[in-house]
Amino acid sequence: MHKEIVISIPDIRYVAIECPHCRTKVILDMQEQVGLAQQYESFAPRKCPGCEAIYDSAIQPSLQKLRDAWRLLMKISDSVTFRSDTTD
Repeated sequence: MHKEIVISIPDIRYVAIECPHCRTKVILDMQEQVGLAQQYESFAPRKCPGCEAIYDSAIQPSLQKLRDAWRLLMKISDSVTFRSDTTD
């Protein structure tokens, strides 16, 4: 029997950043504009809100590109899904 995981585009609405120093997790909503993001004109924060350590410099631009791609895919979300084999 073949098993697979199917994920629709709307199901990938949230993305989390975990601080490698204090393990604080920031969960970002790709659909809504968060006040903190508007304040800094960025989708993802530059530093951890828990310990204020600066995140890897690749996080902000990478997550912005992910959000942009997600928004484009939402326009065709009734036709596109992600699929993956499951592991037992």
